Formats: sequence, structure tokens, C-alpha cells
Amino acid sequence: MTFPVTHSIPSIASLLSEVAPQYAIAPPTGGCFLNIGVNDTFLVRSARSQSVLRVYRHNLRTLDEIHYELEVLQHLKAAGVAVAAPIARKDGRGDRFLTAIDAPEGQRWAAMFEFAPGRELEYGKGKPTEPVYRYGRMAASLHAATVDFASDRQRASLDLETLLAQPLRSIQTKLCDRLGRSSEWPYFSGLARKLRDAIAALPDLDWGFCHGDLHGGNAHIDGEIVTPFDFDCCGLGWRAYDLAVFKRDLRASGHPLEIWEAFLRGYGEVRALGERDRRAIELFVPVRHLWMLGLHVDNGDDWGFGWLGEEYLDRERKFLQDWEAEFGGML
Repeated sequence: MTFPVTHSIPSIASLLSEVAPQYAIAPPTGGCFLNIGVNDTFLVRSARSQSVLRVYRHNLRTLDEIHYELEVLQHLKAAGVAVAAPIARKDGRGDRFLTAIDAPEGQRWAAMFEFAPGRELEYGKGKPTEPVYRYGRMAASLHAATVDFASDRQRASLDLETLLAQPLRSIQTKLCDRLGRSSEWPYFSGLARKLRDAIAALPDLDWGFCHGDLHGGNAHIDGEIVTPFDFDCCGLGWRAYDLAVFKRDLRASGHPLEIWEAFLRGYGEVRALGERDRRAIELFVPVRHLWMLGLHVDNGDDWGFGWLGEEYLDRERKFLQDWEAEFGGML
């Protein structure tokens, strides 16, 4: 019997010989495994171009959810927004963009995407804020161009069930209880309750399509063009949450305030951001942090639990306590 696995890494050689040639790209000449994350990502090189092949995790996304992501990318490209759009299969049959892979853990889906030109954004103390300003403009363009986006595909919303309730269940059982520190649980659950009440007290927040993972690393910049990629966390949600993803990462990394101000300036030049939504961004910073904790522990079977120990719990709780010390008056 073949021993069961939770997650396998497809062979890059097999992907280049069996999967990549099925797509409308120049003949592959090489490639490499880029990273393991929620899904597996591979670089595919051709003589004069390159593209990115993603192999979705088994049973993580439904087929409808994957199609939703691909549809919004096509919508954005048609609207003139720079995105790493999906590349169709040559035969145009069936799912058009998707190729089934029989992996040891079960069926997985592969999709090919255009390569985002340029390089990762660089920002921090002593670096110019122009790239972050353009990053903010890009975020606003995504939101503006998807006001009229509609899909019949079913996709989970980025609501408080997804962003708070589900992660909290994992934090309790897979982190606090596992480490023998159940006494930590009342703090996490109490903060989540206060955040939920504070967000509910801000009605009519801007709601629509969100990238869901605009932390700064999911985009390349080439001159004045910023091209986002990795829309795997996308869905309908609060636009304030989408922006809070970037602010949370700035706060976690200790970046100076002027970087956030440059991002907001860029966003506001393309799309108006109301005072209520601007206020809500700060509330969504700890929400994003709690979601991240849930993501880490939910993927422990594949990414490992060794790093999710006492120091991890202490560090992540301190982030939240520091936020409360500064912004607890909003709760």
C-alpha cells in the first residue's frame, strides 16, 4: 500500500514535461520550485519569457472558488488593470485554465499565470516611499475596477466568520491547548469579542471585492507599474480589511509611519476613502493578526509545529497587547 501523505511536492521535471506544454506558452526550457505556501508555486522558463505555475492544495479550495479567482483576474485584465492573469490551455477544453493532477493525497488543480514583470517592492527606513505610493494606487485600482464584478461561482466571504471565528477555534485547540497554556485563551477570545462589537458599531463600511493578501510581497514593480499576484485569499469583504493587511505587516516589521502615509496618499488619489473606513482600518489590524495565527496553526501538519511554540505565542500575544495599549480606546 502507498503510505498516505498530507501534502506532496510535485516534481518540477514532470510539471515541465507533462503540464506546462498544455498551456499557450512558448516551449518550456527550464524552471524551479519557487515556494511552498498555501499552495505550491513554480517558475516556468521559456526562451524569451517566463510564467508561473501554481498547484493548488488538495481540498483547500473548491473548484468554484478557484474559478472565482480566475474570473476576477480576467475581469481586471479586461478593465486595463495590470495583473498576473491566468493563461489558457491550448486545447481550450473543459476547465480551460485548469489541469488536474493525480497527487498521492488526491486530485489537485494546476493553473498557469503570467509572470508579473519587475521586482519586489522595497520599502523601509531610508528607502524612497514612491514604490509604496504606487502600491496604494494599485490597491485602489483593484477596488475601483471590481465594483461591477459579478460571478455565479460560490466563494467564502471575508467576513467575521472567516476572519475571526474560524481562526479562533484553531488558536484555542491547536495553539493554546497544545502548548498547555489554556489560560491564554480568555485573552484571545475576549479581544476578538471586543473587535467584533467595535466593527459592528461601524455600519455601512465599504464592502466589495478584496485581494485579501496585500501585504506588500504579492506584487512586483516595474517603473510606474505595480502588478499584483497571488489572489488565492480573495473574496468579497470589507475594503478596510484589505488595506489593513498592509498596515499590519508594516506594524509587525516596525516600519516608519511615513510608509503607511504614502500608501494612503496613493490610494486616495485613485479612490475616495471615507473617514469611517479609514477608522476601521485600525480595527482590522488585530483581526488580520488573529487570522494569521489561525493560518499558521491550521497548516501545522504541512509547515510544521516546531516553530509554533512558547516564543511564538508570547511574541504574537505581545503584538496584540501593544496594539491594545495604543488603540484600545477604539474598543
